[in-house]
Amino acid sequence: MVRTGASDKLLFATVIGLVLFGLVMVYSASAVVALDQQGTPYYYVQRQAMWAGLGLVGILWMFAVVWASDIVAYFTGRRFGGPKLWPAVSPKKTWSGFLGGLAAGVAAGTLVAAVAERFGWAPPVGIPTVMLVSAVASVLGQLGDLA
Repeated sequence: MVRTGASDKLLFATVIGLVLFGLVMVYSASAVVALDQQGTPYYYVQRQAMWAGLGLVGILWMFAVVWASDIVAYFTGRRFGGPKLWPAVSPKKTWSGFLGGLAAGVAAGTLVAAVAERFGWAPPVGIPTVMLVSAVASVLGQLGDLA
């Protein structure tokens, strides 16, 4: 176990203090620049909040697509059965489950994007692109579930 002395704690506190001071200075300068160039001091803070919101929506989108694909693929495969997807790797997965999961993944991804757009966090791409990317994510999620 490494013992930390008073000098280590002082150095740590100094570094943290300087980092916080630097953040305050950057935000102060950005407010002055934003006021000068955009007419509002909160322009850059608003943009950062918007991108943070889009990041949260992106994470929610990914969870929704993968969870919907997995859950609906399981229940669709159990209900309808049919030919096996890849019997040598995963003997219980069926094509009906795969297609049900794909449809659910696209629906869940599109729903998250539409709700986010309704609350003002418009995705940087259109809904058809969200549907396509949701389909790709659903397929990749199901392929990852095979192994």
